[in-house]
Amino acid sequence: MAYPIKHELTVLTAIRTLKLYLRHPFLAARSERREWGRYRALKKMERAGLAQMYDTAHFPVGAYAPDWADLWNIYTLVKQRRPNVIVECGAGCSTLMFAAAIRDGGFPCEFWSFDESPYWIDKLKGYMPDDLKRLVRLEHRDSIVVPMHGRSAASFANLPSIRPNFVYVDGPLASGAAPVVGTGLHFAEGAPDDYFILVDGLGKTFRFYREVLGDRYRYRENYLHHYRAAEKIAS
Repeated sequence: MAYPIKHELTVLTAIRTLKLYLRHPFLAARSERREWGRYRALKKMERAGLAQMYDTAHFPVGAYAPDWADLWNIYTLVKQRRPNVIVECGAGCSTLMFAAAIRDGGFPCEFWSFDESPYWIDKLKGYMPDDLKRLVRLEHRDSIVVPMHGRSAASFANLPSIRPNFVYVDGPLASGAAPVVGTGLHFAEGAPDDYFILVDGLGKTFRFYREVLGDRYRYRENYLHHYRAAEKIAS
């Protein structure tokens, strides 16, 4: 088993956990819950035959380790919602999970994944299973700063004219010049009634979306694992 379990259970070691509880009991309880959540998600992914795709022994230097809770959430959401067009903004471990959900769900889906780094796109293609690669259009796009609803937002250049009903926002990288990511709002214009935005972390970006989208959407936040969602209320 090449994917690391030790990393996921570090806060569960007795000495470190005890010290953390004595110094910061609230933070310790939350950290332990988060690690157990990740561990349970890993077990579910193992039973589904998904975890072995993440052969971290061959991950490129600098790559993030898989966050099992985030990945399992993506997999279950996609299988439940069965979108016909997905846009992923920021490729990586999540790309495999989107493609696996499409494959295992057995539904037709046009899956686009954009990233601003040709280097990381090439590395991702190197460890992505061939049957999943066939399900995704993995494309490079330069990151740009655009005015959006009175703010400067990070986005991708030359986005295609498509109408996704599931958008995953994990890029492009926000910066001081553009503290929020605008891709979720970009595709919200003229979006279908089942439009759904999943934001990986990016609290400022999610608050910006709530401010702009208002009561036309319903919102959910997982404070433990830091993923957030906005779902269009059908008209």
